[in-house]
Amino acid sequence: MFVHFRLQLVYQTFVFISRSSISIGLPALPRKLLPYPAVLQSFILLTLILESAIGLFGSTDSAVPIVFLLISMEGLCGGSA
Repeated sequence: MFVHFRLQLVYQTFVFISRSSISIGLPALPRKLLPYPAVLQSFILLTLILESAIGLFGSTDSAVPIVFLLISMEGLCGGSA
């Protein structure tokens, strides 16, 4: 349960960073690029499903940082839409 809390915290932190980026002067995502974060989130979802089912990334030592990176990217994508 503690790991789930960490993953949720990482996701929500990066959603916050993505949504706050406009206030620090970064431009909003153009309308024509709006579908791309959702497509990237779908690929991340499939990757994480494969990791969960078959251990795509190998040992636990190498899988944890990769999963945290993917969750971070998913948060950035979720906040940018």
